[in-house]
Amino acid sequence: FLMLSRAKPLKNLNENHPPNTIFTKPAIISIVGQAIVNLVCMLAIIYYTEAVDQEAMGKIKSLDDPFEPNLMNTIMFIYSMINQTITFVANYGGEPFMENVSKNPMLYKVLCGLAIGTVLIVFEVYPPLNETLEIVPLPIDMNYRVSLLSIMGFNFIACYLLDNWPKICGYYKLVDHTPMEDDKD
Repeated sequence: FLMLSRAKPLKNLNENHPPNTIFTKPAIISIVGQAIVNLVCMLAIIYYTEAVDQEAMGKIKSLDDPFEPNLMNTIMFIYSMINQTITFVANYGGEPFMENVSKNPMLYKVLCGLAIGTVLIVFEVYPPLNETLEIVPLPIDMNYRVSLLSIMGFNFIACYLLDNWPKICGYYKLVDHTPMEDDKD
């Protein structure tokens, strides 16, 4: 959140005004749509992981048992890390009211680092990192790894489009956001 607080407003005011309330059609579509996309992507990742690691799926564990890394909690760790990054990027205000993500160098570096870190973890480029994070080796099947990254990529693109469709389609130019004046009779 510190990086978000360093975002600066644009120097020139935009002719479009931000909405007066958060309960607008674009906000509701974005929130509900992103929740659905995130849930579907998480279920797809669980489905692929269960298909690869069937023997671990039937085990019942107690909450009192010590932590034991397995493929499912490894994948959920990776997915939750990248999902939080996706949420930050997709919902970052950006233009026309704030500076773009690329102009916020601290946030941009952290987001790029997390994306690169995810690829490094998934493809096990630097095994000591995976050992430090208690990440179990992923299946050797390259289709599984590519599918995992593809689902995360789809999640990013869908969430970004769901949050930014008003800017892309010019929705705010079509809707009058000026407050109504009270009649003084």
